[in-house]
Amino acid sequence: MNLHEIAQKIVDATMEVIDNRNINIMDCDGFIIASGEQSRVNTYHKGADDVIKSDKCIEIYPEQVKDYPGAKEGVNMPINVLGKRIGVVGVYGHPDEVRIVAKLVKRSVELTFEQHLISEQVKLVKDLKQQIIRKLIYGQPEKNEEEILCLCKIIGIDIKKKRCAIILELIESTVEDSLKLLKAMNNIESFLIDHRYIDEQDFSAIINRYYIIFKEIPAIGNEQQILNRISQDIYQNCGYQVKIAMGSFHQGISGYQKSYWEAKDLLKIGDKPIKNIADLDMQVEYLLR
Repeated sequence: MNLHEIAQKIVDATMEVIDNRNINIMDCDGFIIASGEQSRVNTYHKGADDVIKSDKCIEIYPEQVKDYPGAKEGVNMPINVLGKRIGVVGVYGHPDEVRIVAKLVKRSVELTFEQHLISEQVKLVKDLKQQIIRKLIYGQPEKNEEEILCLCKIIGIDIKKKRCAIILELIESTVEDSLKLLKAMNNIESFLIDHRYIDEQDFSAIINRYYIIFKEIPAIGNEQQILNRISQDIYQNCGYQVKIAMGSFHQGISGYQKSYWEAKDLLKIGDKPIKNIADLDMQVEYLLR
């Protein structure tokens, strides 16, 4: 959905709660990108242009309309989102009558745009983390190190932290349909993020049938407790039984790949639903596989 479509949705929704009084949203060039009057979309609005240039509210009284090509009487105010001016919102009517309404509309529009931008940022970070994971576990990470470091810098991740690979796989063989599987994995991911099992410095992504996490373990020796708690909480809160495998920490950027393949191989060994490479019995099984 592009900016024009979002702006039009905001206009339509907001007009419903202010007695269908017309609202315009203008871009930083002073052109109307959304309006209750569709014939005015893509036309120039001098009032908005003056708002952008002055960063001040422009009130247009009936006798002043002739001085503002493309505009009608009303109140026009800057839209500021996350510290940046992104456009102008105008509410039609005599300024003395719509001044308070315009302030409320301005704030509502800003909040809606802010929520959209934050949502887009979250999606971008999630997509970049998935790209990083794919580059870490497939191919030759050393050759892609510069690119990986650049992507990590963009999203504020310190790749030099000590992390281990954790892989989750659904036990239920009934979830064969790819859409149901993806929905289940998304539910699990949302639960783990909401309950702080995964934080901003962790890498995580759904890839094929697996949910892959590269996580910093805060204290050596408590890995099994963490894995047990994750398994129990997923079952109790999401209703899914999962197999979990955890690899060990390896130095350097190529260490992520080594830890991932350890965890991936552990999933195929034995019948235990939770497998940790740090467990001595599991190490023996891993070496004898």
